[in-house]
Amino acid sequence: MKEKIMEVITFATIKGGIGKTTLSYNYGEYLASKGHKVLLMDLDQQSSLSRTYGITDQEGTVEEIFNVYDDDENRKEVKIHRVNKNVDLISGTTRLDKVQSRLETHNNKNLILFMWLHQHYDDIVANYDYMIIDCHPDIGIATKNAIAVSDAVLSPVTPSKFSYDSITELETRMKELKKETVDVMSGNTLIRAKVYYIANMIKHNTGISKDFLKSIKEDKEVEWIAEIPEREIFNRSTYYQVPICEMEQMANTPLSEIPDDYKNNKDFMKMRNYFANQNPKNYKQIDDIFDTITKYV
Repeated sequence: MKEKIMEVITFATIKGGIGKTTLSYNYGEYLASKGHKVLLMDLDQQSSLSRTYGITDQEGTVEEIFNVYDDDENRKEVKIHRVNKNVDLISGTTRLDKVQSRLETHNNKNLILFMWLHQHYDDIVANYDYMIIDCHPDIGIATKNAIAVSDAVLSPVTPSKFSYDSITELETRMKELKKETVDVMSGNTLIRAKVYYIANMIKHNTGISKDFLKSIKEDKEVEWIAEIPEREIFNRSTYYQVPICEMEQMANTPLSEIPDDYKNNKDFMKMRNYFANQNPKNYKQIDDIFDTITKYV
């Protein structure tokens, strides 16, 4: 039997406010909807991904992975939260920035997550098809750890005057990370992940988006794999805590099959009606985009 290998995909950016967590959430749920077992990891101290699932518990978070200075007796177990069908989550913590500052002088500070996954091969690596890691918009120690275990890095970029500045910065930091994270015996880099860029929040009727799309089509230096139009349903997905892949299913559920408790709930019916009023082509378009991304990574 072929050994099952979990694929690790990290969402990483230099700039915040570009829809990274929303994409992490919806892409992870998309993979789960296709029958894959998905483990989400929240490595952003803002913990937006965790809060999308209503997880605010500060016990057993990613902090425990990086508490390398605690002895085994004092280290707490990492909690695996079941948050949806085929989807589990290791939640984030607001203390992650303090944890990272303590690791600045640690010899293997970029490989802590790598070693933790090695130690938990049977219950983590062998138990999931995908791990999706949502990082803080920087290249700090936590993000470096995520990249070090990744097969692919997905970096969303939005149309703006300084779009390419963030790309240049990320490419530079990736080169530096490859040089500093090496096998001590061979001297070869341990970073194997390739960076793929996603044009996100595209408004096709604006000049800046048109110029941005033109420039990325002419760009031969980095790999662009998808264009995602600006859609309100992305914002609604995190607001309602319903992934886009479930919206159409909820919209198409006949009223006769909806329990009375839900039908009598005005907030639920308002949400369902919003889903039902969406153009079905929007759902299909987003599904196709995620399918394209999966073929690359």
